[in-house]
Parts: sequence; structure tokens; C-alpha cells
Amino acid sequence: MTLSSIARGEGCTASEPLDKMRQTTSHVMAVRNHIRKQTYQETTTWLSPYPKS
Repeated sequence: MTLSSIARGEGCTASEPLDKMRQTTSHVMAVRNHIRKQTYQETTTWLSPYPKS
């Protein structure tokens, strides 16, 4: 669920399909996972005192 959808009042009704919520949640988790991985790689690349062998 995105902030814009919350602002519009979506996802607050009992008739909202659960699979849509599940799909959105898994999508958000996938994006977060991707960002976390990318951030980790950038952090290790920049902060590693030794070059990767």
C-alpha cells in the first residue's frame, strides 16, 4: 500500500481484495530487498579498506 493510496482512502474498506494487498506487499518487499542489496553493495564498495580480490 502506497502513501498516495492511503491518502485516497484505498485499502481501508473491507471489500478491498486481499490478493491485491498481498501483491502490493510482496512488490514493496521486493523493492526494499533490491534497495537494501544495492545499498549494501555500494557501502561495501565505498567503505571497504581493501580492494575486492
